[in-house]
Amino acid sequence: MDAWASQMHTSNGQVIWTNETSQVRTTFTATGTVNWTNTTAPTKGAGGASGTAHAGGTAHYNHLVGHAYANGNWGTKTGGTTLVGELGREIVVDPGSGTWHTVGDNGAEFVNIPAGSIVFNHLQSEALLERGFVNGRGTARANGTAMVRGGISVNQANIASGHTTYKGSSNSGSSDSSATQQHTDAVQKDTSATEDNTKSAKDSTEAFDWVKTKLDKFAKSVERISNQITDYISSAFKTVLLKRQVKAVEKQLKANEQGYTAYMNKANSVDISDDYKNKVINGTFSIEEIDTSSDSGKQLAKDIKNFENYYDASRECKDTVQELNNKLLELYETIVNMPTEKAEKKIDRLKTKLESLNAVSDTVSLGGSAIKAMQNQIKVDIPGLGNAQKKLDKAETARNATKKTRAKASKTLKSATADAESTGNTLIKENEKQTKSIGKKLKSATKSSTNKATYNAIAQAVREGKAVNTKGLKGSALKYAKSYNSSLKQGNTIASKVKAGKTVKTSGMSNILKSTAQAYNADAKEKASAQKVYDNAKKADEKALDDLTKAQKNKDKLYSGSTKEQQILATTKGKKSYVYQNMLLTQETKNLKEQNKHRQKALKETRDSYMKAKNRYDIADADKTKSQNKLLNNKTAMSKLNKTQQKALKAGKTVSTKGITDTKVLKWIQDYNEKVKKSTDLSKKLRIEQEALDKATSEAAQSQAEYAQSIVENAKKKLENIANYYDSFTSQWENRNSMYEAYMDRMQTQGYNLSTKFYEAEIGQQQKIVDNLSQKYIAMKRNFAQAVQDGTIVEGTEEYYEMQNEIDQVAISLKEAQNKVVEFQASIRDLKWEQFDQLQDAIGRITSESDFLIDLMSHKDMYDKDGNMTEQGLATMGLHGVNYNTYMAQADKYKEEMLKISEELANDPNNKKLIDRKNELIDAQQQAILSAEDEKDSIKDLIQDGIDKQLDALDDLIDKYLDCLDSEKSLYEYRKKIGEQSEKIASLQKQLSSLQGDNSEENKAKLQKLKEDLKSAQDDMEETQYDKYISDQKKLLDELKQDYKKALDDRMDNVDILISDAIASINSNSSNISQTLQTESKNVGYTLSGEMQTIWTSQSGIISQYGDDFSSKLTGVNSAIENVYNRQKDMIDAINAMAEKWIAKADQMLQQPTKTEGVLEEVEQKPDKDNVAEGNPTPDPPKVSDDESIRDAVLVDPDEPKKKPNKDKTGNNKAEVGDKVTFSSGRYYEASDGSGASGNMYLGKKVKITRINKGSKYPYAIDATDGTELGWVKLNQLKGYASGIMRVPNDQLAWTQEQGEEAIVRNDGSILTPLTRDVSVLNADMTKNLWDFMGNPGSFLSDYSDGEKFGVKNVDNSSSVDVGGVTIQCNMPNVQNANDLLHELTTNKDIEKAICAMTIGRAMSGSSLAKYKYRN
Repeated sequence: MDAWASQMHTSNGQVIWTNETSQVRTTFTATGTVNWTNTTAPTKGAGGASGTAHAGGTAHYNHLVGHAYANGNWGTKTGGTTLVGELGREIVVDPGSGTWHTVGDNGAEFVNIPAGSIVFNHLQSEALLERGFVNGRGTARANGTAMVRGGISVNQANIASGHTTYKGSSNSGSSDSSATQQHTDAVQKDTSATEDNTKSAKDSTEAFDWVKTKLDKFAKSVERISNQITDYISSAFKTVLLKRQVKAVEKQLKANEQGYTAYMNKANSVDISDDYKNKVINGTFSIEEIDTSSDSGKQLAKDIKNFENYYDASRECKDTVQELNNKLLELYETIVNMPTEKAEKKIDRLKTKLESLNAVSDTVSLGGSAIKAMQNQIKVDIPGLGNAQKKLDKAETARNATKKTRAKASKTLKSATADAESTGNTLIKENEKQTKSIGKKLKSATKSSTNKATYNAIAQAVREGKAVNTKGLKGSALKYAKSYNSSLKQGNTIASKVKAGKTVKTSGMSNILKSTAQAYNADAKEKASAQKVYDNAKKADEKALDDLTKAQKNKDKLYSGSTKEQQILATTKGKKSYVYQNMLLTQETKNLKEQNKHRQKALKETRDSYMKAKNRYDIADADKTKSQNKLLNNKTAMSKLNKTQQKALKAGKTVSTKGITDTKVLKWIQDYNEKVKKSTDLSKKLRIEQEALDKATSEAAQSQAEYAQSIVENAKKKLENIANYYDSFTSQWENRNSMYEAYMDRMQTQGYNLSTKFYEAEIGQQQKIVDNLSQKYIAMKRNFAQAVQDGTIVEGTEEYYEMQNEIDQVAISLKEAQNKVVEFQASIRDLKWEQFDQLQDAIGRITSESDFLIDLMSHKDMYDKDGNMTEQGLATMGLHGVNYNTYMAQADKYKEEMLKISEELANDPNNKKLIDRKNELIDAQQQAILSAEDEKDSIKDLIQDGIDKQLDALDDLIDKYLDCLDSEKSLYEYRKKIGEQSEKIASLQKQLSSLQGDNSEENKAKLQKLKEDLKSAQDDMEETQYDKYISDQKKLLDELKQDYKKALDDRMDNVDILISDAIASINSNSSNISQTLQTESKNVGYTLSGEMQTIWTSQSGIISQYGDDFSSKLTGVNSAIENVYNRQKDMIDAINAMAEKWIAKADQMLQQPTKTEGVLEEVEQKPDKDNVAEGNPTPDPPKVSDDESIRDAVLVDPDEPKKKPNKDKTGNNKAEVGDKVTFSSGRYYEASDGSGASGNMYLGKKVKITRINKGSKYPYAIDATDGTELGWVKLNQLKGYASGIMRVPNDQLAWTQEQGEEAIVRNDGSILTPLTRDVSVLNADMTKNLWDFMGNPGSFLSDYSDGEKFGVKNVDNSSSVDVGGVTIQCNMPNVQNANDLLHELTTNKDIEKAICAMTIGRAMSGSSLAKYKYRN
């Protein structure tokens, strides 16, 4: 067995025993002598023997050192468990110890034979032990020891040692070739029989030695052929040898038949009685002693002995004939099974490759690491295998390019050569034409100027194209002769140049010739250039061809020394692991296909052989039947046969010829018997053919089934490999999402809102799952489609739907994963909607607080008894105004949100969730608008109440005024009566006086009468005027009331103007309203919210009328809403920052290990005191009040180790290591000089200064608060200096007051100081006065009495006063003192009306200009 077989655990196939050392596949050469020392020969058959082997030469085989006799000792090839002692005990020489020992002492046994041992067969061993020497050398013969590696059954050993006989074929299904073993068995029996036959012949006369020689010759001929049949020959050669052996056995069989006849003839020629012959042949139950004392007795005994010997020899021949017949059947069976055996040999090799494929496939299934390891090992074991094909492809590409270039250059060269040859020939012809022309002229000139001989010589030279002799020529003849010779020489030069492809000189040529020469030279140059290009191309092409040949040889060498799986792994690097697995599965399928191909081929050959055998049998059987029927119908022949013979004939069996004397009938019977024998023989062979066909059919069917099964299973396995490959990646993304979910649960447990960052992170991981499933689906779908397309999987079959279901499941998983992405996206949308709703709820708390304050003041009077709005009334109206602005602001935000939804609906118009959300926003907007309108109505109702109060007060005032008029009329009448009495008294006085004056009675009476009449008329007129005055006053008051009521009603009807005036009133009284709200709140122990304080402390107005620029107006309400929005945004940013931190932590925990993490260290595990799992409760979330920013809260991360506060850092007006600031702009860089990678992560977030490199372009290194290293930045990229800064480099927004109250010094010297509610601020003069008063109160009070010191100066003690350079003039001409002022204020109607316009009128939303109509 060879080295390959030595590696197998079992040996399957044929075991061929050979008798010649020539069959060992190594030529041995040895020198020296083997000397055996045998002082005492052991007795034959003794239990065991041992001794020392002394050899001048040493047997060896490959790995052993020394020599062996070519026809003698030989070393066992591989050693190992070996069957010995089959025919007797044998001697083994151990090359290792130099000792010998016997084996098989008690029969055949398996023993361990060391490699290189010398084994003598049982005959040689017995000869050595008996005589101390043996002719020949130790060898492995059929009757010696066979070297068998591995486990061999006892039956196989028995067959090998000739202990079984042929019993017909058996269809056991064993892979061993029993026919060959049976053939060997028969050969060995044949040999044994021949030896016995030969031994029997020794006692015969010398005449029979030729029979023995003949038989021995045929036996050895068969043995020689048999010895050539080994496992090392090809199946075709084995078939040839088997057929030769059949012919040799047939000859041997015939020789033994002839030997049988010769022995029987000789036996029958012995002159003894039939009784003795019968006793020799059949024996008797008696013992006869013959007296050999007499010659007759001696002769009788000798004759009986001779008969017995001849008869035994003939029986041996006959037995040998039977054995050889069996042998022929065995050989025939072997030949018939050769197609199967040949297939099995090839299949064994394929199975070996398949085992290797399976082993590699199992390793590849472990994943990319195993694949990489194998590829690395292949790279070490077979360097260059991976690049062999690439190099070949590259060489082929290069060769194709050079071949193409060479072809192109060749084409160009051929064209250039043709052109040069064409123009060259033209040039030659042109020169020849010129030469002929000159020669013609030369002949003409010489004919007239020379003798005939000279002329003939010249004419001949011209005719032959040779130079002429110019000797004796003169004149024109000489001229033309020289010209002719020159042209002829020039022509020869041109011809040689043209032939060589070189250029010609044109000097001295005629114009026509020169022109042609120039054309030729151009073509010659082109040809030379083309030749150079072609030569280079040829050289490059030859080199490329040489490189290609080397690359091909290199590939062939590497591929011949490697397996297919090694080639796959080496040449397909970087592929997905399932690609390697599936490629190997394809190779496995091809392997099984090849196995099946050999099985089917063996079946076809066996079937063809069977059909031929059947045809031969049918013909023979038909001939036998025909001959049988002919004899049965031949009465003459039947009459010559006895009943037994006739019965045999009718049964179609051979007919005994005993007793048949009719030569013709005897010939017919012999002919019939031959046909029966042939038919019987062919029948046996047909049964062998049938058994071989059955076996081949069974194995072919089994092989076909295995191949078909492997096709389907490998197709399924390919899908499984693809699925397993992609599934191996999914867990990492699912684990990340699970970790994100855990952090989301923690955030909610701690009381925080969720962050969209979590969902965005989950979408990122889920999208990877989607992409992975998509690739998985495409790969599986493509693989499945290919399997269906190439017919591996048949559509509509069970496996088709099974594989389709697997792909469908992937498609379902893909859709589910995509749905998960949509769910996450919907969660983000819902969360943003929730954040918007929370913002609206937060803004709604402004209106809730306003409603609370309105209800709080609702039990107070909104107006006094005169209709003047009280402080509570004004504050209530202000709160309604705040609500109005707030509701409208909410309505605008609902509108903005609706626009976003509308944009989404434009792309997805049928999305019910978007439609429902939009409807919700519309409802909310409508409700906000209606609420705003309700607030306007509340303001209107409040003003209406005031108007009603004012109208009632006006009625009271008018009634009082009317009462006053009535009182004034009574006073008028009283005064009139008094006056009349006074006048009467005066009249009496005047009359007394007049009596003392003019005593003209007539004049006096006349004058008196006139005075009385005048007086009476004057009284009547005054009374009429006064009544008119009273009437007009009452009418005026009535009209005033009606006009006033109408004006108020008109104003109430114009709501926009009414609300506008109310807003103006609210804004102008904001400080009073603010104070009222503070007082009312303080009275019940309530603190106004930050938003409410922001609203009422605004310096740019509290509220505004709704319009296009409503949201952009700088009002207290908008500022408060902006604060709410910013607080909401800050809270979302803080939550997002926490989420990003936890996401990064999750990614860090689940990230793939780096190379530096590959070193394991044993560390002592200490309990984490801060770990919640150790019993510490989950920290409570920070509480944030409405007026606090979320940035002032600390978002608690239980995973973050507690840090001790940095007590050393207390702002020192400069940036230092450890400062926490905000990374506000720009990018950071890897190096402080601005080189290397850059980024802007954590932009707008808190960072920490970790290093400072002064003098560099980017001197400050920053890290994220979680410790992530970022890079180098400039100072102006950082904001928020908790440690202080000397000078802010540019305009910016920065955090201050992080660690307590801080003072900010402006660039004009002023200081921005944090103020709290109810804090008073003194201006510079106040501060100085306070300082002066505190320093010297007496002096300050003295100075305070001097008004001029404080800028107040009376100009001329009049009504003008100068205040700070501004003269205030107060002209009241009718006012001389306080009493006059009081009288004027109470009696001047214009003053009363002006004061009313400036007070009640303004309170009733009257115009501020109304007072000016009462000016004089």
